[in-house]
Amino acid sequence: MPFIQTATQYLSVATFRPKDSKYAADSAHIQTMVDSVVSETNPVDAMATYGVDVARTAGEDNVIIR
Repeated sequence: MPFIQTATQYLSVATFRPKDSKYAADSAHIQTMVDSVVSETNPVDAMATYGVDVARTAGEDNVIIR
């Protein structure tokens, strides 16, 4: 059963989504950023927009910029 073995390996390093109502919105922001880069938006611009969107959703005090 190769599928079971592979799935078990993946699950050994998997983590659960946080119990936070804003997590789904942040996930949507990631998808929007990826879509914009695939659609030929400059990656730096896409990251800047992503940062603004996440800060707006999660609150600026909850965002770490590196």
